[in-house]
This record gives sequence, C-alpha cells and structure tokens, in this order.
Amino acid sequence: MVAIPFGFVGAAFGHLLLSKPISILSMCGLVALSGVVVNDSLIMVDYINRKRREGLGLLKSVEEGVTGVL
Repeated sequence: MVAIPFGFVGAAFGHLLLSKPISILSMCGLVALSGVVVNDSLIMVDYINRKRREGLGLLKSVEEGVTGVL
C-alpha cells in the first residue's frame, strides 16, 4: 500500500512532462495503476520470502527481488 503514492506521483510527473491534462480516462488509469502496483509489490515480497526459505541471506534476497532476477 505504501507503493501507491509513488505510482500516483510518477503518473502526475508523466502528465506534466508531456504537457497532458489529467482527464477522466487518466483517473481511471490511475485506479488501474493502483491495482498493478499492489500486485507487483505482493509478488516481489513473495519472491523474497521464497529466497529466504531457500537459505539465501536477507540482503541478497532483497537484491534479487528488486532487480527481478528469476
């Protein structure tokens, strides 16, 4: 849930960067983005927990989880 504001800030920055107004369609996209961000965060945490159960250290597990090494 902590990752949701980062998604909103990124989307707002993208709109500003491209000089696009925030429309109703953009708002619907932001709601969908929230679901994607939460889902990706859960998948990353699950991956880190699996690596920890396999005996990998905490920092190495987090590094692999964040970089997407599968």
